[in-house]
This record gives sequence, structure tokens and C-alpha cells, in this order.
Amino acid sequence: MSFRSQQKISDRKKPRWYCNKRAGIALVIIFASLQFGSTVEAQKKTIDLFDGKSLNGWEHYLVEPDLKLTDVWTVHENLLICKGEPMGYLVTKNEFTNFRLIVEWRWANAKPGGNSGVLMRITEKPRALPRCVEAQMQDGNAGAIFGFHGFPVKGDPDRLITNESELTGKLSGVSKIKGNEKEPGQWNKYDITLNNGDLTLIINGEKVNEAHDLEVIAGKIGLQSEGGEIHFRTIKLIPIDSNNSTPNYDWPQFHGPNRDNISLEKGLLASWPDEGPSMIWKASGLGHGFSSASIANDIIYTAGNIDGSTIITAINMEGNLLWQAKNGIAWTKSYPGTRSTPTIDGSRVYHQNPVGNIVCLNAKTGEIKWEKDILTEMGSKSSKWALAESLLIDGENLISCPGGPETCMLALNKKTGDIIWKAPSINQLAGYSSPILVEYQGKRIIITLTAKAIIGVDANNGELFWNVKHESYADENVMKPFYKNGSIFVSTIAAGSAKWKILVDNGKVYLNELWRTKDLDNHHGSVLFIDGYLYGTSTVKNRNQWVCLDWKTGETMYVTSGTGKSSLTYADGSLYTLSINRLVGLVKPTSSNFNVISTFEIPEGGEGLSWAHPVICNGRLYIRHGEFLYVYDVRQNSSR
Repeated sequence: MSFRSQQKISDRKKPRWYCNKRAGIALVIIFASLQFGSTVEAQKKTIDLFDGKSLNGWEHYLVEPDLKLTDVWTVHENLLICKGEPMGYLVTKNEFTNFRLIVEWRWANAKPGGNSGVLMRITEKPRALPRCVEAQMQDGNAGAIFGFHGFPVKGDPDRLITNESELTGKLSGVSKIKGNEKEPGQWNKYDITLNNGDLTLIINGEKVNEAHDLEVIAGKIGLQSEGGEIHFRTIKLIPIDSNNSTPNYDWPQFHGPNRDNISLEKGLLASWPDEGPSMIWKASGLGHGFSSASIANDIIYTAGNIDGSTIITAINMEGNLLWQAKNGIAWTKSYPGTRSTPTIDGSRVYHQNPVGNIVCLNAKTGEIKWEKDILTEMGSKSSKWALAESLLIDGENLISCPGGPETCMLALNKKTGDIIWKAPSINQLAGYSSPILVEYQGKRIIITLTAKAIIGVDANNGELFWNVKHESYADENVMKPFYKNGSIFVSTIAAGSAKWKILVDNGKVYLNELWRTKDLDNHHGSVLFIDGYLYGTSTVKNRNQWVCLDWKTGETMYVTSGTGKSSLTYADGSLYTLSINRLVGLVKPTSSNFNVISTFEIPEGGEGLSWAHPVICNGRLYIRHGEFLYVYDVRQNSSR
């Protein structure tokens, strides 16, 4: 295999791997690449229950026994389509007890939906509604949890439901805390954790219900047919170790699975000792860069400059090197180093280097699948400080925003690199932002910042919905836009913070500005929305200080020094901050106080400022600085 597609670590400077004796972990020093493949396969946790091609692994039950499976359930264009009639369910052949289940679904054609649901722990005889626990998908009431035919379900006493009928048998359930489903025709994401007697249901990134005291038993998983056509596209299961009460969560792209920089983990340390949490291991030799870490299927990915090349590195969870692969030349001009964080999608890794070369790699081996020099092909050029965009996956498409004379954004076939659509040019270079995908009033919109504007593009065909002026000092439009309930927020240096409302009228989609303030002008550490308020560090007016803004009005609640100019992430009720000078903070923010609970410094030695964004994944805190990756144990009562 040539260096261009993959280079073994023996061909260049070898990374140095460090094990903290305090953590009691002995790491084996291994510098081979492909020999790790079988180990990674054995450790893989994600099971694709639906492969997008067939119904292999599924059975069915229908109240009309003469009908075949394919009379109700079919696969078309990578979608599992259920007609909704007659009543029944599709069911896995295998049984599962404790797991995290990801299901993406929508009611068809923007019509009123039916009354489907995800059925779990099915064990007894087939019937219209089997004995099981259900996460309901009823149109308008998605999020309720029910137990049928005596299956025990308990929860908040104020939300308990009991009933009995021939269809449901003895029913017990818990009504949803709040609704967060989208309109018919738009995709929803169910994130279900079923662990021993506890069930938590997250819809579109927000927790909507929980139940406890469920019967712990191995059972099948079903998708209900009832009352309306429903589509499914992603059905993934991550088993949970019965000896480990905490489910595993991946962080497969910049700012996590929902691209919102919010971790769903619980049970993390409420404070740290003076010297900080225990370091599990650190790695060096990753090459200099500002890329953060992505984690999926027990592999950690990042990128850096090594010997004049952009190098992507894959490490296992014990800190051992799996492989390193090249993605074009290195950025060696102003602030040298990588910017983009790798994006993992199933068995593939995608990365865009600072000068616009995109590669698709095998996630296990680093073998190249395809590559494309997107700036050259689009006749564009890199911005002053190079491209910083972390690529976005949208179904079968890979989204890149090269700017220039031909396009402001384009979609590539993620399997081949072929161009699917090109949005029109707005005659600007790319910004330093990463795009997000939102769905609002039947429109699927990809939003990002260019050098001088915020743009919205139709995710289906590349139509430019809007191009709204937003100019920052030195064209440093960096922040990944934030979306909530039809509104968009960005904060950039000197330009300050702005919030717009998306409006849809007779097929036209445009923005209406709601408020703007210069009190918070974030540089590149990002801003987070927590319980109705925005938190981030300012650059010009309130230099390097933390600012809290009211989401509704833009009012400044306070300005404080906090942990200094920082990047950030959020998990289990706390901000995790990383200052540009190596200070890590644990903060409990409120609208009246920025409560810094604990701080510590990462070791010296990393080149330049500590700009990479921190990551919380599976009880670990990942901090990247220069060529180093530091991994800390932040889980309560950890056995590590």
C-alpha cells in the first residue's frame, strides 16, 4: 500500500505512548497497524438491526395471517417502509436485554400519522399487542411509555397511566414529560436506553420520558404497524454490559452525535481533586494540530501535521496505535496544524484537510476509499488561516463548503465522492465554520457561515434559501451555528451575537433578525445553550471574559472572568472548559452565577495555544493540545 493511501508508522517518526501508573493500567507498546483489525471487530458494540437493503434478521406478525411480510413492510431507497395496515409488528429474530437503541423515523408525506411504537422485551405469544414495554410513536403523543399485558412500568406518580382492555391487557404507563416530535414528513430520532429496570427516552436530543421498575428479561425488539404509513432509516443497537450501569455513547463527529456539543452521559464527578481527575493515559506523536477527537466503535480519531503531511490517527481505547493515514499536504503557514475533526459514519472516516483535500478511509484500517481536492476542483482557495470545517453527513451525502466562484456549498456521494448537487456561488471564500442540518416546517436546511455571511441551503437539491450579511473582524466567521425551535444563533469576533427566526412563506425561506449584541463576540471556542441561556467567552468588548445571555431577549445577565478565554463542552449538568493556556475547568452555570467548581492544568509540552475543543465520552475527558492527547477518568465510582 502506498504512502498516499496509508503509511505504516514505521515509515516515519513513531508516536510515544504514556501510561499513568496512578491509573493502574499497563499499556502494551505496539507499532503495527493492520494486525489490530480482529481485535477491533471483537470489541465492536454497534449492531445495525436494519442494513438499508433487506429485512434479514426480522420476522413479523399480522392480525391478518394470510398476508405476507412484504405486503406491509418493504425496503426502498435505503428506507424501511411500513404501510401501517393491518395491525401487527416487525420483530427481530434475536433477543436483547440491556441496550441503547437509536431509531430514526417519520410519518410519510406530511400527512397525519398513525400510532406506531418501538416494542421491547417481547417474550410471549404473538398477538396484536404483545406483552412488552413500548416507546410510543403516536402522532402528537410520541414519547409515552407503556407496558402491555401486565408488563410492569412505573414512573413519576403524577404521570402514571393505568388501564385494561382486550387489546392491551392490564396496561401501566408513564405519560411524556414534554413533547419534542417533529411534524409528519420530518425525521425524528429516538435514543432509547433500556438498562435493567430503567428506561430513558430521548427524542431529537431532549429527554422526554423515563420509567423504572421494568421487568428485566431478554426479549425481541419490534416495530409496530398501526394506522398510518411510517418510514424508518436508522435502527442501531448498542448492547450494555449488565455489570456496567452506564451505557456507551459514541462521539462520532465534531461536537458529538447531534452536533450540539451536549453529552447525554450521567454519573460524572461533581468535583475534582486539586491535581485534577486521574489521567488514564496520554499519547504523543499525533502531529501538531487543533483538531479535536472523534470516538466511535471503541476507536479514537484525530489529525495533525507530521513530516509535511496531514495525518489522520486512529487509537484504541487503551491508547495503542491502530493506524495512521495521509490526507494531503500539511498547513504550515500562519498557525500551522490541522483544524478539522474527523467524521465517522459507520465503517468510514471522512476528513477535510486545511487546503481542501477530502479523504474517505476505512475506519478499521485507514485504507483509502476515495479522495478529492475540492478547492482545486471548484476553482476556490483557502481562507487566510485555512479551512477549518468538520464535514457533515446527511444520509447518503457528504457536505462540504469550499466557497469560491462556483459554489458556496456542495453535496458529495459519501461512497464515491461524486458531486450530487452544487449550491450557487455567493462569490465569497469559505468561513471557518462547520455546517449543521435542521428541519423546520417541512424544509431540510443546511446552515453555515461563509467569510462574510450566514447562508441556508436546501439539503435536498442545493437551492440557496438565504444569504444574510454577517461580517466579522478579518472574516473570522468561526462558530458552528446553533439552532433551536426555528431560531438560529451565531457569535463571532467583533460582529457580536445575533439571533434570527427562520420564516417559511409560499415556498420561500428567509431569516428575520430578532436581536443582536456585541457583549458576547466569541472567537473560536463556541457558545452553548443551557436551560434558556447562552454561555461563551467574549473577545473584544469583554476581552477573554465569560458572558451569559438570555436566549429570548439577548439581554446580558452577567460578565465574569471565569476560566478565561476557553473552548467548552457540556455533560451531566456541568460545563467542561479548556482555556487557551491549558487550564481545564468544571463549571455549574446559572443565569445569575458562573460557578467554577474545580480546575487543573494539563501538562506542559504541547505546542502553541490549547484551542482544540474538549470531549466527554464514556466517562472520559479528552483534551488535545499540540501533538498530545490526554485522557482523564471523570466517572464517579470508576473501576478504572
